[in-house]
Amino acid sequence: MALPDFEIPTIYDLRRLWVERKGDREVRCLILEIERTRRVMQEIKRLHAVIDKCWKADVGGNLVALENLRVILLEEGWRDGAMDKGGTNDSG
Repeated sequence: MALPDFEIPTIYDLRRLWVERKGDREVRCLILEIERTRRVMQEIKRLHAVIDKCWKADVGGNLVALENLRVILLEEGWRDGAMDKGGTNDSG
């Protein structure tokens, strides 16, 4: 199921909501989940780089699964930049 187009919440948006919704446990839980997911994505990107470097040193060339993961991480990297700069996501 495709998601509708939406504006990516920046860290500033999330901080503003955190302050504005002090008593709203559900909103705060969602904010924490978004931040946790963003941190997990950063760790996945780091681990991908390590694995890719080791693969190329040991075997040479690209492992197809790692190449596919690299493409996904590049797409998510664009979102990271948009999240920090207040950009929008036009692709959903």
